[in-house]
Amino acid sequence: MPYTIEKLSDFECVSVVYSGRVTQDQHYDSRDETNTILLETGWKKLMVDASNIDAEMSLADDYQFTKEHPFALPISIRMAILHRPDESERFSFIEDVARNRGANLKTFTDRAAALNWLLQD
Repeated sequence: MPYTIEKLSDFECVSVVYSGRVTQDQHYDSRDETNTILLETGWKKLMVDASNIDAEMSLADDYQFTKEHPFALPISIRMAILHRPDESERFSFIEDVARNRGANLKTFTDRAAALNWLLQD
């Protein structure tokens, strides 16, 4: 499986870590699994580590996937996405699409900054 999903109970946060080649279907599967955990726990924080991903998604695929976040995940969640610096343009686009749809999503290249933002009240 090119992703792992973990409950971080100390932070009341769900963590999704991608590694290697990830297909579009696997992106959707991971989001569905994550949504189930968020609904079961009632937690409002999601950390996505995409810093080691090799995604098989085009810009149009990114747009379609991201614009559905507010409908596929609880709208009240705070989502931090960690990515490589060389992917900043792509993830800036993803952040803009999500925020334009009302999602509380922010992208980062620094893990500590992502966690600090995510854990703010």
